[in-house]
Amino acid sequence: MQTTKLVSLTLAISITALGVASTAHAAAASAQAGRMLSEIPDPELAAMRGRFLIGNNTVAYFGVTMASSWTTASGQTLDGSVILGIHFGPDGQMPFITFTPTMNIVQGTPIPVTGTDGVTRTVDGAGLANVNGLMQGIQIAGDGNRAVNVTALRVAQGTDPGAGATTPNAGPFDSHIDADGARVGVVFDPARGVSLTLGVDGQGLVSQWIRSGSVGQLVQLTSDGQAVNNQLRLDLVLGNTAASNVALRAASQAMLQARMVGSGG
Repeated sequence: MQTTKLVSLTLAISITALGVASTAHAAAASAQAGRMLSEIPDPELAAMRGRFLIGNNTVAYFGVTMASSWTTASGQTLDGSVILGIHFGPDGQMPFITFTPTMNIVQGTPIPVTGTDGVTRTVDGAGLANVNGLMQGIQIAGDGNRAVNVTALRVAQGTDPGAGATTPNAGPFDSHIDADGARVGVVFDPARGVSLTLGVDGQGLVSQWIRSGSVGQLVQLTSDGQAVNNQLRLDLVLGNTAASNVALRAASQAMLQARMVGSGG
């Protein structure tokens, strides 16, 4: 197996276009640059992720949309959604935040519950919420269940979709609703992130979150006949001034090609 190493290179060579450099000087500079070549150690390489810097004042909007739905075997329906937007004003203005939560629980027509065997079922997700990077997990202890996690990244160019917003909301938010053993909750703290959770007593927990260094979706079911759908979308809108930057367009196209960060079912 062939292994490719990344090499860190520091250049200390004067540009000859700005002045005529002698052959001796060029040779000395080349030797100096050679001495500065060094392999990136494996621990540091393992922590690196692809990224690029867009440039000053070219991001118009960054948004997070979370939506979770859960239909239980008894016909109960839980729905929750969060739309979080970070709006970057023109000319270096201070960005502002908009936040819109939605929570709903509906008791539907009960349907027969199948697979009731009297056995206590458990799942263990200890530590999963502490994973850095992107985490998607589905843990099921039951039969006839359907669970889907989908995360998508969308990159576009244009104007801030919320440019006309007049009610910025940057304050902390912590609220939930309860009904017949079911719970839908939303927590938002500008310093810590945002999370959406759905829970049903004795049947499981569904959650999504985004915070510094971590984006996650987790489905944990301990009963039969459940249907869960987790959707998370990240939106990045680049300002029109970015369209004239060839390098930025190339980077944007690369992100578009990888816009489906991950999906599972």
